[in-house]
Amino acid sequence: MKRKILWKGLSIIFVTALFLGPGAVRGEKQSRENLKERVMTRPIEITAEELVADREKDRVIFKGSVVARQEDLVIYADELVAQYTKDGKEVDRIEARGNVKVVQGNLREATGDRAVFLNREQKIELTGNARVREGESTLFGEKLTIFLAENRSVIEGGEKGRVRAIINPEKFLEKKKEGGEAEGTGEKGR
Repeated sequence: MKRKILWKGLSIIFVTALFLGPGAVRGEKQSRENLKERVMTRPIEITAEELVADREKDRVIFKGSVVARQEDLVIYADELVAQYTKDGKEVDRIEARGNVKVVQGNLREATGDRAVFLNREQKIELTGNARVREGESTLFGEKLTIFLAENRSVIEGGEKGRVRAIINPEKFLEKKKEGGEAEGTGEKGR
C-alpha cells in the first residue's frame, strides 16, 4: 500500500514537472518576457537541399532534409515554409511538413505530421500524431503546443483518441550502491 501511494505521488510530481518545466520545479525565476524578447531576435539558420524565394509573398520555401536552428531549438522536416515580416527583417512564422521533429536542447524531443513555429509568441504547435518525449517518459496526442519562453507544453487528444502518457517513475528513485535500499521505498534495489 505504501509503495502504491509513493508511485502515485511520484507520477503526479513527474507530470507536474513535465508541464511546468524544470525551472519551475527547481524554483528558478527568470523573466519570461526578457527571454521571449531575447530569443525572438536571435537568428534562425535554415539548411536544405533546395530553396525557393518569393519576395512578393515575403516567404522562402525550403525542400529536402530541412534543418532550422535557433539557439537550442532545432526543427527537422521534409519541407519548410518561412514567412517573413512585412519589412523582411525577421522570420514571423515557420511551417514544417513531413517527418517533423522538434528538439529543444537536452530537455525534450517532439514529433508530428506538421509543425508551426510562431516566432513572436515563441510557440510551436505540432499536429497529427503528436508525441513528446522527455527523459524516459512520453506523451501522445493529436495536438501538442510547446510554449518555449515559458518552458511548458500542452498536449490534447482529438478524434483519433485521448491523450496517452507513458511515465517511468523509477527514474525518480535513486538507488544506493549494490544491495542498498532504493530511496524512499524501503525495498532492496534491483
